[in-house]
Amino acid sequence: GAFAGCTDIESITIPKSVESILGEVFTGCSNLKTFYVAKENTKYCSDNGVLFNKDKKTLVAYPANKASTSYTIPESVTYIFDDAFQSCPNLEEIIFDPTSTSDYSVTDGVLFKTVTTNEAPEKRLIKYPEAKKDSSYTIPADVDRVNKDAFFNCTNLTSITIPGGMPDTIEPDAFSGSTRLTKF
Repeated sequence: GAFAGCTDIESITIPKSVESILGEVFTGCSNLKTFYVAKENTKYCSDNGVLFNKDKKTLVAYPANKASTSYTIPESVTYIFDDAFQSCPNLEEIIFDPTSTSDYSVTDGVLFKTVTTNEAPEKRLIKYPEAKKDSSYTIPADVDRVNKDAFFNCTNLTSITIPGGMPDTIEPDAFSGSTRLTKF
């Protein structure tokens, strides 16, 4: 990504001329605290420092070093970039209670997405917040897949219980950086 690995950046201003932002563009911006967007930009906006598309239906990126320990996703959101919550060491809990039908859900602060593949719904664990205080976690039995980086840098976790039949559907690097994990 264009800003990937820029560890000194604390804020990013999206000018009015930007029309497209692709995934992973802000990966590794570990000191990023806020996004600003020019009011004249017709494609993007910022709400409390979090980057969205203009109508706030897509959550593009949550700043990696935002001080908040909890984040409530706006009800308007219908799509979340896969890496939107990548490398957020202060985030303990994600909250989302959409008023409309959504592919996303949150249980105990953990973000999930239901995707329809081959006419069958597939529930994916998208993000376990890095700063969540629990030392153990049981992946719910109705989860079909654990996404890449879902447990990225979850250093409080020492134990994860995986339901039977799931190991084949855990994507590479799902537990990357979770250095205290000793029991599966």
